[in-house]
Amino acid sequence: MKLATVTTCVSRAGGGLFSSVRELQFAVSRLPGIETKVFGINDKFTEIDLVQWGSLEIGTFARHGPKIFSYAPGLRKAILKFDPDIMHLHGLWTYSSVAVSAHHRRTHRPYIISPHGCFDPWALNNSWFKKQLARILYENRNWRQATCFRALCESEAKSMRALGLTAPICIIPNGINLPAESREEPPPWAGKIESNSKILLFLGRIHPKKGLANLLKAWRKVGGAGNAKANGWVLAIAGWSEGGHEAELKCLAAELEIPFADVTQSIRTAENSGIKAIGCSVSVPQVSLVFLGPQFFKAKKACLTSCDGFVLPSFGEGLPMSVLEAWSYGKPVLMTPDCNIPEGFEAQAALKVRADVDSIATGLREFFSLDDCGRQVLGDRGRLLVLGKFAWSNIAIQMKQVYDWMLGGGSLPGCFING
Repeated sequence: MKLATVTTCVSRAGGGLFSSVRELQFAVSRLPGIETKVFGINDKFTEIDLVQWGSLEIGTFARHGPKIFSYAPGLRKAILKFDPDIMHLHGLWTYSSVAVSAHHRRTHRPYIISPHGCFDPWALNNSWFKKQLARILYENRNWRQATCFRALCESEAKSMRALGLTAPICIIPNGINLPAESREEPPPWAGKIESNSKILLFLGRIHPKKGLANLLKAWRKVGGAGNAKANGWVLAIAGWSEGGHEAELKCLAAELEIPFADVTQSIRTAENSGIKAIGCSVSVPQVSLVFLGPQFFKAKKACLTSCDGFVLPSFGEGLPMSVLEAWSYGKPVLMTPDCNIPEGFEAQAALKVRADVDSIATGLREFFSLDDCGRQVLGDRGRLLVLGKFAWSNIAIQMKQVYDWMLGGGSLPGCFING
């Protein structure tokens, strides 16, 4: 079986999508009888991050025109030259959809689509006009032609049916690898806050979808204006800013009089109606919020190793890799049901909050009231959960069963839903 995996981004710029596609390819490539190749679009990190794919065969292509569409004429030609038996499209709304759809019309080869949260109601409503235009121009045809869809969770499958998609849907989650033991690196907040502070970490795209504005408002509600910390805790926000949202959050923090530090630039504290910059090397005890900037690879591991808890107050997710990663490090989690990992609540590995300010504030108070032992119990349950349900080796076997079925190999696998 020749498998072409098509995605827009094969570098850190893809965030959780980069990690999930890469790890799935590693796991699938270990199974007998599969020849795989990954196809993606070049960005500023592609060259330095190709090493993260190990020995996997990767084809990347120059982008022309706006980044949002990622037009890359070389992609379609390369897929044709590889001549795959089956294609797996990860993500939507870009030229990758056009290329896969066109190859199917030319060769009649089957393909599967993994939307990775693109059908979430919040995501569909964001940039609604542009997505409606994309549907008319190419996505509706792409969806109709797909042999089947892969949902990460039951909620995503329901969103697909609500859109009128009639193709078979399998539910196969993202996975996670337990972290290997290695020398511990200092976290990026080391020396910038009091050493005895506890850290509640957010790590992901800094985007309005993630609910960070409401998290800051809840943080102020719990800690009070100008208060040094909420019960000795510091909120650490790490990630890649999209659309200038990090700057918006900093302005909001200043308005709320939350003392904060920008580790990547300078330490700042809110004073009256303005923001005063202080030298970055200075430790500021009153800081209760730190912005860390993007954290990848070893730096990311240092954040997850050293934090005391993880928070994701999102309005909508497919299945967030960041929560699975936090659990793999044995960290307790505070998240919304919209993160679409109900197993975390069932296993009592996470505290549940809605995405509104009052609910997040209530959840923070409950989280802060736990002692070290109580938080450790939550984290241990999360680690056991990902070890049992989200192991990449098991997920690869399910994915291979779907690929075999698409090529006419037997009855419908058990991961497909009825209706």
